[in-house]
Amino acid sequence: MAMVAHAQNAMEAKMAYQMAEEKFDAKQYGEALGFLKKAETAFGGVNPPMAYLRVMITDQVAAISEKGTIGKESLGEQQEALANLAAALAAFENTQGKDGLGEAKLMEVYRLKVDLDKRKEAYDARVAYLVNRNRQFLDMVKRLAAGFPKTGTTLGSFLEHPIAYNVPLFYAKKAVTEKMTNKFIKDAGFDLDKSSTYFFRYMKKDKLSIFDVKTKGKGVDKVASYGVAQVKSDGYKKTARHTLNPGQIAELLHISGELWTAITSGNEPLVGSDDKWYDINFRSDEKTPDGEYKRLSMSINKKMLNYTYGKTTYELIWVIVRENTL
Repeated sequence: MAMVAHAQNAMEAKMAYQMAEEKFDAKQYGEALGFLKKAETAFGGVNPPMAYLRVMITDQVAAISEKGTIGKESLGEQQEALANLAAALAAFENTQGKDGLGEAKLMEVYRLKVDLDKRKEAYDARVAYLVNRNRQFLDMVKRLAAGFPKTGTTLGSFLEHPIAYNVPLFYAKKAVTEKMTNKFIKDAGFDLDKSSTYFFRYMKKDKLSIFDVKTKGKGVDKVASYGVAQVKSDGYKKTARHTLNPGQIAELLHISGELWTAITSGNEPLVGSDDKWYDINFRSDEKTPDGEYKRLSMSINKKMLNYTYGKTTYELIWVIVRENTL
């Protein structure tokens, strides 16, 4: 009975090993590792062909992870894959009878062993890049939060911010009075009359200006969100809305084009995106006096606002600050 059981195990080990080879040839590496583990269990150990096949499979898994985009998840997968490859190489070195595999296979394993340090260095470089990217993103967020008016403040306090500078009637050269402020509070905010040429005539080109403010509700003196406009160009009548290019967005945020590309690309971008908006969202571990986490949430419209009067078209970059309590 023992001999029969041994024979059955040997046959199962052989068949599982053959399946592992087939899955490896088909580039189905996860399944190949599964069958290889079954073969090792049935065999009751590891023989040279099994040890060699494990090295080959883990090498391919690592190679795939190295081609992945940079992000926490993909870097974690790459770290695990390289660790598995290092373990497979070490196990192969300790496998009795490996010399019987032949010089070609031994040389193949040796090349992988020699190259492993370079692959680990490349991984370390990718990690350093990710850490630097995240640090620069955090610096950008803090700078934006400091440069834009806060939400959650009273409307009167909000309008004292340099970007606001009495914007609601600035094109009419009228200062905002307490009476006006009370009306804005009663109406739950204000939206400037962008149909007026005065609005554009007195907006300073390339400067940020508040054009829309919403409070928490009618009669509630607390700013909820607001819109910011930046006039970029004017000229003869156009019909198409221009899509913002990376350089214009980088200029708006006062960052490099390389950083904008880094935080918007990859499988784990730091800036969200849909068909119409780029979304910058950050939540701090600090809390406001109300017990809410401090946040910066702002969206940049991917296309310029386009207002035409007569033969003149004004193009504006449109930003919505949904929350700024940092």
